[in-house]
Amino acid sequence: MILIIGTVLRCFIPIDIPHFTRAIQFEGWLAELDTSLRTPVIQDRITPLSIIFGVWLLGTLIALVTTICSYATHMRKLRSFLPTDDPDLLNIVEGIADKLHVPMPTVCLIMPGKSPSISGLFHPILLIPIDIYEEKDLRYIFYHELMHWKERDIWIKLLISLLCCVFWWNPCSYLLKLDLSETLEMRCDQSVSRLLTDDEKHEYVDVLKKTFNSLPTKEKGSRFRIFSFGISEFAAGPEEHTAYKRADLVLNTPYQQKYNRIIPVVTLIITIAVFIFSYSFIIQPHYDAPEDEIVTNGMAEEVSSDNAYLVENSDGTYTLYIDNTPSVCIDANYAEMMKQDGFKVIN
Repeated sequence: MILIIGTVLRCFIPIDIPHFTRAIQFEGWLAELDTSLRTPVIQDRITPLSIIFGVWLLGTLIALVTTICSYATHMRKLRSFLPTDDPDLLNIVEGIADKLHVPMPTVCLIMPGKSPSISGLFHPILLIPIDIYEEKDLRYIFYHELMHWKERDIWIKLLISLLCCVFWWNPCSYLLKLDLSETLEMRCDQSVSRLLTDDEKHEYVDVLKKTFNSLPTKEKGSRFRIFSFGISEFAAGPEEHTAYKRADLVLNTPYQQKYNRIIPVVTLIITIAVFIFSYSFIIQPHYDAPEDEIVTNGMAEEVSSDNAYLVENSDGTYTLYIDNTPSVCIDANYAEMMKQDGFKVIN
């Protein structure tokens, strides 16, 4: 997720850092491609590049509208559920919420055949199917769902959905979204397991198995979810083997708190370093100046950084000196290209 955010920032925030950013010029097909993309094809004004940008922008807007409408529908469905007033159930929830230092959630009972889930960006809303769990099972359900809220998994799903709107044209973004639920479930299981004893871990796995077996067959293969960015389920694995993977994680993987703190920090540092390094170069097509662009004494001369340099004028233009002789006045844009090619500026 950090890598995707960095990629978005890098795409939309181009920065040319003096004495750090270098231009890397390519000849051949890249220069030809750049020229073809910037050559007007419609009414001598609209270029292929502007058409591509328009298609991307239209697709992004459609994806955003769809996501917003889905979220609105999801919230309307949530408001249709009535909160429970069962004092025993609410006492269990309150105790778990206090232990995890999260707000007391709103608990709603739903029909069987659905997975327990939590929703709500600013206030947790728990959905619990009726007639499936014993009272001792509910403790583990509440631990799991409130841990999702504590670790801001719903915000992560929402953020990934918004990023997928930007990268709607990239198939990898959809693969990321499909794997996100399983990844968050694994992380949540690990976070809960460190609060449990060995016996409680086995009971937790039994509840997971009971939840998975309670889902209709078609749900086991397709995953029940109202909308992926707004809800976290107790049994969100797309296939049966996911349940075994999660059980193995809870029972056999020790929680290594030291590494769990270090690895995210190291990952963040590496990502930031790569992000900064990406600003050290700019890839652009090679540009050959026309022969009549630099003229001295009525004829074109070969100019290089070995025999020429620039002197900045008071009006923002530059004078090109060849062999210590003023030759021609050039504008700032062309001077910038020459500086990137190694020409020195002498005051």
